[in-house]
Amino acid sequence: LAIAIGIFITVAILVVYSSLQSRAAAIASATANVKSEAADFAGDVRLILEDAIDASRAFANALSVVGESDFKGTLSRNQVQAMGKKVLLSNHDFIGLTIAFEPNAFDGKDRSFVNTFAHDATGRFMSYVTRNQSDGTDLSCLQDYEVESNAPWYFRPKASKRDFLTEPVLYPIMGKEVLMISFMTPIVHNDQFLGVTGLDYPIDFMQKLVMSKSIYDGNFDLSILSNEGVYAACSSHPEWVNQSVHSVRKDKAQAILSTIAQAKEQIFITDGNLLVSEPLILGNSNIPWLIQIKVPMS
Repeated sequence: LAIAIGIFITVAILVVYSSLQSRAAAIASATANVKSEAADFAGDVRLILEDAIDASRAFANALSVVGESDFKGTLSRNQVQAMGKKVLLSNHDFIGLTIAFEPNAFDGKDRSFVNTFAHDATGRFMSYVTRNQSDGTDLSCLQDYEVESNAPWYFRPKASKRDFLTEPVLYPIMGKEVLMISFMTPIVHNDQFLGVTGLDYPIDFMQKLVMSKSIYDGNFDLSILSNEGVYAACSSHPEWVNQSVHSVRKDKAQAILSTIAQAKEQIFITDGNLLVSEPLILGNSNIPWLIQIKVPMS
């Protein structure tokens, strides 16, 4: 009896140990798999948005030539607007293009353009090119660019001399409300800020991407959140798109915003779920967004 009890205890310990080891290995494998899925998904999003980032940066680099004294005033505003139209029409997903210069930084002729077509009372070169319904472009003057709180798209890249990614915003395009973001690139010559260029890009593709994902037989939740905690996409709650975590996830809002701000891969096991967070940083903006995948531990 003593020998039998000893054998039973030994076998029981070995079985429990083996089960714990197997469980730990299974969790480690699943965690690695979910991490890989999150990283791959972030890469997919970056790849789609790469054209807009590259086009904005290339256009800004080209326009920085006006900082050279030899080239000051050699490019006309009409020529640059025509270049901007070409850039906008080069990709069917680009929906708007910004050209914005500091006072007299482009040609020193702001006074000559006061209240002319696509200019306002300042005469500054502040053009906005948009697509129209006839596959062409419309040209207008930018609005609300002189007040910092209304124009982070201008003042943030001016202060940092780095790319800037705006928050999602609904904007009427050809009679339809479109959720979009803007990639803003500073125009810099010899470390002097001259202005910004930028491209507007619709982000409805993000919701389509999360809905098309298929892992763990559909037992998962995949979300994309902006830097300020606005849902750009959510597989389990599509109605949350363009909603802030403060309004739809009040209990978790601060934790989510803290995760976004830390801009690093994080893994949590919480409320019976494995939660993997992957930062999404576009261009050289240093403005992290968040990819988050949640899978039930079961």
